[in-house]
Amino acid sequence: MDDADVDSMSAEHEEFARPPVSEVNLTFWFETIYTLSALHLSTLRNAWANELPRVEEKAPLAPWNPTDSITFVDDKWPMPACIFASKEREKQILIQADRFGLTWYFTPNNRYPGFAELSQDFKRRFEEFTEALRESGNEDPTLVRATIEYENYLDLFDSNIVSRRVVAGEKITEADQDVVTEGTTAVRKHVCPTEKNSNITLLVGVDSTRRGEGISFAASALDTADKNNDGKVPATLLTISGRADLSKGDDPAERLQQAHDELYTLFTQLFDDSLKSSWGER
Repeated sequence: MDDADVDSMSAEHEEFARPPVSEVNLTFWFETIYTLSALHLSTLRNAWANELPRVEEKAPLAPWNPTDSITFVDDKWPMPACIFASKEREKQILIQADRFGLTWYFTPNNRYPGFAELSQDFKRRFEEFTEALRESGNEDPTLVRATIEYENYLDLFDSNIVSRRVVAGEKITEADQDVVTEGTTAVRKHVCPTEKNSNITLLVGVDSTRRGEGISFAASALDTADKNNDGKVPATLLTISGRADLSKGDDPAERLQQAHDELYTLFTQLFDDSLKSSWGER
């Protein structure tokens, strides 16, 4: 699939002018490259210095493959999780021996630009990573999975109400706003694959938050009235993630696009027309 095809497909599915998207993550997962080290990413540090000047290392995250393990090779330390972030950390790349992920964080002043733009940025960065592997004597990554995750910030929505709607298969409505209940709820709901994309799985998550807590989107929504309200103004994080397993010969960019399309369709099914209209549904 070339860039024009991706842009064309994405345009059909970007139907909101002001979606409540607060965070997006795209990740390619691959067979562990045991010879990879942080030193092999030095060319990327130089190439990305202007846009992603913050560089740090952390302990590697648990391997995606349950039969794999964090391994010492020839008495060398295992590959850490290497992070390249923008100055304000609204964009962050994470690289380790079995994955390449790019995360964007959005606020009311830094709105989600649409999947087409993000996917092209992700594709370009991954190609630069692959080239760095070749230059350092490593083989190209063997991709096994593509994942996508969208976090949506639902201002003034109580997590108990949103959770009940999601579990019952009911639409979340505009009338659900400003209704405050006692306690909080966290829910995860697995969504079965469709006939069109039988090997793409989706997961919906609902978590409670408050204005000014957690993500930058919530923090930027905090105003003086909220500060005087003892943090009791409700908000909910609704996350939808998609996973597409890759077979030999699959186009990973196309599979990521398919996962996005399934995710988008599910998102539109969760809300009533009044809410979608308030987000500028086209």
